[in-house]
Amino acid sequence: MNDKRYNGKNTTIRMNAGLTYQREAEAKRIDDILSQIEHKKNIPAFLDFNMTPMEIKEELDEDIIKQDLAKVHISNIIYFHYARIRRMYEKGEDEFDAFPKKNCLLIGDTGVGKSYMIRKLANMVGVPFVKFNATDFTGVGYVGNNVNDMVRSLVKEAKGNIELAQYGIVFVDEIDKIFAKDRSGGPDVSGTEVQYGLLKLMEEAEVELPHMLGLKKPKDPMQEGEENLRNVINTKYILFIFGGRFGELEKIVKGRVGYDLASDENWRNYIESKDIMDYGFTSEFVGRIPVIAPMQDLTPDDLYEILKKSRDSAYRQQQADFDSIGDEGISLTATDDALRSIAGRASMKRIGARALVNVFEKLLVEYKHKLPSTDVMELEITTEMILSPDTYLERILNSENSSMEEDFFEGEKNSEGDEEVEIGYITNEKNSEEFDMVESSEKSLDKKFEDGKE
Repeated sequence: MNDKRYNGKNTTIRMNAGLTYQREAEAKRIDDILSQIEHKKNIPAFLDFNMTPMEIKEELDEDIIKQDLAKVHISNIIYFHYARIRRMYEKGEDEFDAFPKKNCLLIGDTGVGKSYMIRKLANMVGVPFVKFNATDFTGVGYVGNNVNDMVRSLVKEAKGNIELAQYGIVFVDEIDKIFAKDRSGGPDVSGTEVQYGLLKLMEEAEVELPHMLGLKKPKDPMQEGEENLRNVINTKYILFIFGGRFGELEKIVKGRVGYDLASDENWRNYIESKDIMDYGFTSEFVGRIPVIAPMQDLTPDDLYEILKKSRDSAYRQQQADFDSIGDEGISLTATDDALRSIAGRASMKRIGARALVNVFEKLLVEYKHKLPSTDVMELEITTEMILSPDTYLERILNSENSSMEEDFFEGEKNSEGDEEVEIGYITNEKNSEEFDMVESSEKSLDKKFEDGKE
């Protein structure tokens, strides 16, 4: 049958074209896979961080009481910052030029957990962390540290690994102390100039690392195969977190809001960028800190919760100290009433969770000094101890001495009894041997007598 629609030659061409297309598509797919594998090989191990924002916050909840809004803000910042860095390595696309990093400002009273929270986050991610007080730095030409020193310290913290350091976290506390408006009438040494110095670091700057040995040079993920031969660190990807009390900011915020806030309401929740500028910070500086995270004051109940729940609380620290005494340690416990009493005393010091360590150390100073020289195995902190620590300790020591004396006399008594028993046993055994010898001798004499008689 002759079918004009059938053309073998054209069919073969179409089949060949289809196979060529399939082969090209498959080759492209394989190239893409190999390219992704190659990019993943270049991803630093410390960027293998895949916790979600909710998981980050849940981890912070284990040790940081309250501060929910601040924890949500900072969890989001950490997640997206390092997710973008990871994608930069995987795809070779740097988005930080178009979308700058989100530096953050934590505003809260002393001891509410600002630096503690950032340190924990750095440990989670696996990047170096350094903390400085803003008052440590001065403008160029004045006596004091230069702001570039904090970046150099980040390299030292990373043990010379520049690639690791360039993704680290810098926490600058007491930032409220470098407002531009000098309220004392003196020269603006730690004000505007320091702000502009920090501003350069927040944007992008190359900081020289003179006379630093053991440096490990980074590779630019955007220029594979080219190694940075200069001793510098780029601050483009370093995350800057600032903290401060901003005590006088309350008046500015309440004046702008225009009405009195409820006594239990946190005025920090209403802070706007303009309030920070009115406080004395330049618009350029504030513009580089898009996230303002308010933190809440800690009540006695909050401090009690810290003692009960936080894995790094002052109570856990004291337990670790006592556990290290001697070979077996001393088991330290505390009643709930005692922990609440300690929390109440700490709250009156008005320095937040930091006061808990102070209260514990003052309470237990003599116990730590004297108990390592005793055989005490357990110590319970009670309200009675808190009210009269010296009397409580004296009772423990007297009880320990009495116990030692009883053990001594009991040991002497047992020792004497054992000796008597042992002597008695030896005497009886000796008498038995002598009796056997006499009996044997008598039998021998009797036999000789009988033989002579015969």
